[in-house]
This record gives sequence, structure tokens and C-alpha cells, in this order.
Amino acid sequence: MESINNYIENDNNSNSEIKNKNINNFNNNRLFFLIWRNKVILNIIHRHLRLYNMTKKVTHVNHSMSQLRDHKHRTYITKIVFSINKPLTPHGELIPNSVSAIYFEKKFNSPILECDIPLSVTSLKLGHKFKLQIDIKSIIPPSVTDLEYHNYNLSPFATNTLPPSLTSLNMAELNQNIDGVFPNSLKHLDLFKFNQEIITGTFNSVVNLILGSFDQPLRPGDIPITCESLKLGSYNHPIEPNILPSKLKSLTLSSFNQEIPNNALPNSITYLKMCRFNKPLSKSLSSLNSLNTLKMKTFNKIISRKSLPSSIEYLNIKSLEQLLKPNVLPPSITLLKMNYYNFPLEPQVIPPNVKQLEIKSYNNRLGKDLLPDNLQVLKLSKYKETLLDLPSSITNLNLGKNPKELKAYSIPQSVKILKLPKKLRSLEVGLIPDSVKELTLPRDFDKKFKKDVLPKSLTKLNCDINCSMDQLRYHPHRRYATSIIIGVDEKFEPHGQLIPYGVTELELDLNLDKEIKAGDIPITVTNLRLCYSLPIDLKSIIPPSVTSFDYLNNEYPVEPNMLPPSITNLTLRMDQEINIGTFSNSIQKLNLSFFNQIIIPGSFGSVVELSLDSFNHPLKPGDLPITCQELNLGLYDHQIQPNVLPSQLKKLTLQNYNHPIRYGVLPESITELYLNNFNQKLSNSLLLLKSLKTLRMNLFDQKISIGELPQSIETLGLTHFNQPLKPNVLPPSITTLILSNYNHQIEPQVIPPNVQNLELEAYSCNIYEGIFPNSLLNLYLGSFTGKLFPGDLPPSITELHFDYNGPTKINVFSIPSKVKVLRLPHNYAQPLEVGLIPDSVEDLRLPRFFNKPIPKGLLPESLTTIFFGDYYNQPLDPDTIPKSVTKIDMPETYSFPIPASIIKNLKN
Repeated sequence: MESINNYIENDNNSNSEIKNKNINNFNNNRLFFLIWRNKVILNIIHRHLRLYNMTKKVTHVNHSMSQLRDHKHRTYITKIVFSINKPLTPHGELIPNSVSAIYFEKKFNSPILECDIPLSVTSLKLGHKFKLQIDIKSIIPPSVTDLEYHNYNLSPFATNTLPPSLTSLNMAELNQNIDGVFPNSLKHLDLFKFNQEIITGTFNSVVNLILGSFDQPLRPGDIPITCESLKLGSYNHPIEPNILPSKLKSLTLSSFNQEIPNNALPNSITYLKMCRFNKPLSKSLSSLNSLNTLKMKTFNKIISRKSLPSSIEYLNIKSLEQLLKPNVLPPSITLLKMNYYNFPLEPQVIPPNVKQLEIKSYNNRLGKDLLPDNLQVLKLSKYKETLLDLPSSITNLNLGKNPKELKAYSIPQSVKILKLPKKLRSLEVGLIPDSVKELTLPRDFDKKFKKDVLPKSLTKLNCDINCSMDQLRYHPHRRYATSIIIGVDEKFEPHGQLIPYGVTELELDLNLDKEIKAGDIPITVTNLRLCYSLPIDLKSIIPPSVTSFDYLNNEYPVEPNMLPPSITNLTLRMDQEINIGTFSNSIQKLNLSFFNQIIIPGSFGSVVELSLDSFNHPLKPGDLPITCQELNLGLYDHQIQPNVLPSQLKKLTLQNYNHPIRYGVLPESITELYLNNFNQKLSNSLLLLKSLKTLRMNLFDQKISIGELPQSIETLGLTHFNQPLKPNVLPPSITTLILSNYNHQIEPQVIPPNVQNLELEAYSCNIYEGIFPNSLLNLYLGSFTGKLFPGDLPPSITELHFDYNGPTKINVFSIPSKVKVLRLPHNYAQPLEVGLIPDSVEDLRLPRFFNKPIPKGLLPESLTTIFFGDYYNQPLDPDTIPKSVTKIDMPETYSFPIPASIIKNLKN
């Protein structure tokens, strides 16, 4: 009974407390609205808010300390940059308690005393010129989480010297025993000159570690298991297995030049840069199945097949001067740099999926058969031939320095962006294709334009100013310029007249420190790229016409109200905390490539497209704006929790993510999903995505069961997938299917019934009637070497592409009768029989080694375009070439005249 009474009494007390709280809340609300509705008080509040937003920008003290001491609104200041060498007087009072970030830069080298830095400061930088050694524990407050003290090397470095909540530390000059000095909270550590023996556990739980001068042999446990990014500038000792942490994703070895044992590098690595590495590869890298980017700038050894992992997409071997054989480089590569390579290319030396190629020293034969069909960007420099023979897929062509002369119509009609060679002597009519929209003239080109030399398609004429502003002041074609790149550090004189009116795209490329005034950038500019090393009033300098702004300055933070409201597309390179109001609601597209700070909810405004390449902090609900419809996370690799992703999200790209995806975590609104490194079992991860149209999973290689993929998918790309597929597992909604690495026997109904586009790059099993659906229109077979019989391929196909390796025998009538575009295998060695090429074909590429006279009746009357192989050298008989042919592509070595009766029908 007593316990019941106590319970009742306690319950009454609780009710009483709740009632009192409700009364207090009511009174508080009433009081708030009484104040808020008072116009006098409300005006005062608004005035202080305006002052706060005005002074919240970076305050620069660059003339006198009185700039800060006598600042009218000093109590609102949050960030200060000191660039003069004056005392911080009065000590303990100069810097207001509102400041959260202080940067002592340039000339500053004055004493800092206890209490000079207030407890509000979280970010502190003591720059290169600050040579004094201070007592960190007494002078730097415990609130600091981000510390850069370039010249600190006070010995001994005692335990508990550093602030306890420190997360980022840069001490470039530190080179002494550091065991036990770093707090467990530290995640980013940069010690440029450190070169002492490491005691296990020294670096605690560091995630990003930079050791610029370290060159002591590493032992297991020296680098913490938490480390995901490691840069070793001077290290040049052998790396044995189990030395590097198993979670490492990014590894930079600037001076390393030792042979790498098999399995010495962890399989988790996605980015590998070895600046001076020049040892035989053998199997050093073959096990790195997650490796996406490989840069070996001085590597110059023979590369054998399977030396490089098949996951690489970006390969930089700029110094390679060894002969490459066909099919040595992985087919996964899309960006390839071989700037010193100058051996004659053979077919298949350049991987088939390369979209961007740099071969600046190459000066041998170039032909369509030597370059991939989907090549988009090509950069040359020493190629001296006057006639180019390039694929029609190229849209961006950079010719560097050579040749001095180019023949008309030698540049593909597909090119949209063209940079003419610096040594070009003249511009002839017909040289620049009608497709070109963006043109960069040779730097010293001073000839007058002939009539019609510039195509009507041109929307952008670039002037590259990289020697003197006089290039721009006295440029003979300045009135035509629509795009200008300025890379010289000279005064913008005469102000308001230097950059011509009419320029729509302007790039100030180098670290300019000359004054830019309001009016220097004309009001015609809509796209602006700015790299500027001085503080600048962006709002007054940038004209209201600018809608796209790329700001490369990473020294001075962007604060609220700094950017003009006209901007809708914004790119920033800085890594700083972003406050609410920094980005106006007008910004629809936001790219923060280096941002890796905790997100303040609401700081991204109303952004629709958001790209965070370097962000890798756990996301919380509300971090991302509800307006976001496209999201790209480059390095993000934390488990995604429910309600984190915006409910309106339509396109999601997770480059580095590799965790199981829980049911219901991904919003149902997603229509495009790109998971580059994802390789986890699907289970029910994607079942709720009933709007999903496109799914690309490059490294995914797990068994797929029926019902695991949404029934709405139309495009499915599984680049590395090679698990057996059972019938009806893939949804019937799929119309485009990419199975690049798949090489299991395909049974009927494995390929969904509505597939129209199918890529099978590695497939070498049997092909027979019924395994491909009758809906199929485009078929790519990269490795099929069996025989092809009538009826094996569905009659619906209109485009059929074989690669270098193709069927050993294609029987007459095996190619479907509706095929319009036909690419025969490069190595096809059988005679081409009449009836092999159906009457429907309009675009034909003959085998590379084909060198027989064309049989009469082989080529159908439907044919309009024909590409002859690299070795074809037979006279053409007019009776064998249909009159419908308007385009013939012959190899450079072709030595026979083309009959006039054929030429009269040609358009190109």
C-alpha cells in the first residue's frame, strides 16, 4: 500500500511539473511574441543581424593593428588574417571573443602571449614566417581543433601539449621523438620534415597521414590501421607484405623506386601514385582489383599482359618509351597519358574503351584502325603530318605545337573543341570543320581571317594570354574573342577596357595579385573562373551577368553575402566550414571538390545538384538539402543510415562506397544509381527503387538472385561481373545491357526479352539460335571466336560490331538481313563471299588484313560508307563499288588511283 501511495504521489508530482513547464512555455512564447512584435526592438535585432552578416567575412589586418583594435563592429568578427609584423597589443584584449579562426601569415613574427588567443578559436594557423617557439599548452586554447604551426620544433615535445580535441595538425618543421604526443581525436596529420624511427602507436587513429621527408624502414604497425590516405615524399625502402594498413585507399610514393613484392600493397587501394618508380612490374599490382587510378610518371619498363589490374580507368605512364604490344593495357582504361611514347601504334595497343588519350611525342602513322572507335579527346604535339586520319568519334582535338601546315578537311567533322597547333602558318577555308563550336587560335597567329574561314557553328573563340597583357591589348582579333584565358600576373590596365566587351567566358588562371577593380570584368561575361591570391570583394568585382563561377582561391574562406545572387552554378576548391547563408538559394549546382568538414544542416541552401568529391564524414539526417536531386560522393565510405539521403533524389553516384545497403535506405525517387566500388550482396537493397532506370556497378561481382533487381531498370551496366546468370534473373524491363567481363554460357532467357543494346566484350562461349532476344538492335562481341551460322543471331539486329578477335568463320546469310552498320573482325582471314554482307548494310568496315580484289556483287546497293582495312592495296573496279557509296576511307599506304566514275559519287 505504501508503494502504491508513493507511486500516486510521484505521479502527482510529475503532473505538477509538466503543468508548470507548460505554463512556463506559454509565458515564454507570450513574452517572445510581445518582443518580436515590438517594432523598435525588432529593428534593433535586424540591425545587429545585418552587422553580424557584414562582419562575419574574413577581416584582414594588413596595415596596422588599429584596423582590428578600432574596428567599429569588432565583436561580430569571426575570422582574422594577420599579414603584418606588429605586436598583438593590448595583449589579451586585441582579438575579440567572437573569433573562431585566426591566420598569422606573410610577415607576422611577433610574440604571442597567454590569453592573446581567445577560447572561441577552433582554427589557428601560424605561417612560414612565424619562427618563434611558443608554449602550446599555455598559449593555444583547448578549443582549437585545426592547427597549423609550420616552424614548431621545441624539444622535448611533451605529452598533453596539444589541444585535446585536435582533429587536424600540420607541423612542417617537426623532427624529433613524437611518441605519445598526439591526441586520439587526431584524423589528419602533416609532418613534412619528420624523419625519426616510428614507435608503434605513435599516430593513434590518424586517417590521413603525410610524411614528406620520412625515409626510415617501415615495420608492421608503424602506420595505424585506421589510415586510409598515405603520402610518403622521400621514402625509398622496400615495402614488404603487412607493412601498409589493410584499409589504405590512397597511396602516394614520391621518391620510392624499389621492386614491389606480390601482395605487398593492400587490395583496398583505389589511387596509387609513384612519381619515381621504375622497376619491372611482374605481378606487383595485378592483385589490386579496386585500383582505379595509377600514375607512374617516370616508369619506363616493358609492360606485359596482366601486369596491370583490369580495374584501372586512369593510367598515367607519361615517360614510357618501351614498345607496347596489342591487348597489354587493360580494356577498363578510359583515360590514358603516354606523352613520351613514339613507337608506331598497332591495332589494340590503345585499349578499346579509352575516351581521352595524350600522346604528345607521337610522330608515326595515325589511323582510324589504331585508335578506339569511342575516342573523344586526343592531345598531340609533335605529329607533323599535314593530313590527319582520325576516328569520327573525336569531339575534342588539341594539336599542341605541330604541324606547321594542315590540309583542308583533314580534321574530323565530329570535332567540337579544337586547339590549333602553335606553329600553324595559315588558316585555309575548309580547315576548321563546320562542327567546331570552340576554337583556340595559335598564340602568335597574326594573319587576317579569310572570308568563311571561321565556321558558322563557332560560339567560342579562345585567346590564350600567357606572355604579356600586350597580347590582349593589341590582339588583331580581340573583337572576335568570346573566351579569354589570362595567365600572366600584370596590371589590368587600362581598367575597364583591357578585356573586350563581348567576352562571355573569362579565366584568370594563375595566382594573380594585381588589383582587379569593379568594371574590369565586362557585363557580357557569364562564365568566370578566378584564381586570385589577394582578398577581393567578389560581390562588386563580379558583374551581375555571371551565372557560372569557379573560384580556385583556397586561402580566404567564402562567407555569407560574399557571392552575387546571379550565380546558379558554383565550383569551389577550398576545404572550410560552411556557414548557413554562404550559398544563396539561387545556386542550383554546387561542386565542392576538396570539402571535407562536418556539415551544418541548411548550409547548402536550395542546391539541386551537389558534388562532394573528397567528403568522408558520416552523413546525418538534414545534412543534405531536401531540394537535392543529383548527388555525387567521391570518397564517401560510411554506412548510409535511414533518412540521410533527400527524398527527392533522382541521381546518386557513390564512387568509393562499399558497404551493404540496408533495405529502405535509398530513396524511392532514385532513377539513376552509379556504384563504382560497390561489391556487396544485393539481397533486398534495391527492391524499393521502383523508379530506377539506370544502374551501373563497375566492380560488382556477386551472385544475383531472381527478384533482387527492380523491375523498372532499363540500363544495366556490370563491367566486372562474371557470375553465372540463370534465366529470368535480370528484369524484363532492361533495354541496354553491358556485361563486359561475362564469360559463362548464355542460355535462352538469360538476356531479358526487351534488350535492344548488348555489349559482351569477353564472351567466348557458344552462340546459337534463341539465346539472344528478337528485340536486339545493337550487338557488340569483343572476343567471340567460334563459327557463326544462319539463324544464330536474331533478325532484328541493325548494328553488329565485332572487335579485333571475331568469329573464325562467318557463313553466308549468318549476318541478319536488317543490319545497317557492320564492323567485321580485324583478324578475319576467310574469303569474303558474295551473300556474306546483307543487302541492308549502309555502313561497312572491312577486316584490317583484307587485301583481295572486291568480288562483284559482294557490296550491296544499300551501301553508302565503306572503310577499307589498313593493308588494303588493290585497284578498285567501278563495277564492284555501288553507285550509292558516297564515302570511302582508304589507308594512307593505298597506291592506286580511284576511278573518276567512283569519285564523282563521293561527298567526302
